[in-house]
This record gives sequence, structure tokens and C-alpha cells, in this order.
Amino acid sequence: MIERNRSGRWTTVKLGIIYLSSLIKNWKKYAIKFLPLEDVSAITERDDNVSREYNNILRQLITRIMENPRNITWTLDALWTVRSLERIGDHACYICEHLIFMIKGEETRHLS
Repeated sequence: MIERNRSGRWTTVKLGIIYLSSLIKNWKKYAIKFLPLEDVSAITERDDNVSREYNNILRQLITRIMENPRNITWTLDALWTVRSLERIGDHACYICEHLIFMIKGEETRHLS
């Protein structure tokens, strides 16, 4: 169920944003320490986790707007924050793909 904190914001969305930001913050450590040892599937899996969490939070935010239109301002602020975090995750994935190309000579982009 949805819980509210003192300021009246939804803690489930807040926790989702915190989790999403922690996934993205770990990209740098991951790229530096483990990237040369990993394969392409590990990178796409990490990117899929970020995208999945983004979609979950987006779905929650849309539900909040439908439930209470008075909170549109706060919800849109949260939406832009989550969107920006997801873009940061995409850029981190692109950096990892470039690093794999530079280290191993494997082309990892556009393999679908």
C-alpha cells in the first residue's frame, strides 16, 4: 500500500527513485573494476534493470496523477528526475559499450 511521509509525498516513489539512482551510481564502479572481464550480456542486463525500474516508477507516477490531479506539479518534478536518471543510465551503458570496443575490439552496439 502507499505510505505517506510527513511532507505528504509517496514513499514508494521515493524509494524507487533512490533504488534507480543507486543502480546508476554503481555503473562507474562496475565499469572500472569488472568491465574487462564481463561479456556484453552483463551490460545489457544492467541496462534492462535500469529501464525496468524506470518503467515501474513511471507507471506509479501516472497512477498518482490519475488518482489526485492536485499533485501534478510534484509528480511532474519526480517524472523529470526519473527520466534524467534513466538517461544517465543509458549514457553509462554507451560508455561501457565503447570501453568494450576499445579493450576487446568487439562491437556491442546495434546487435539486436
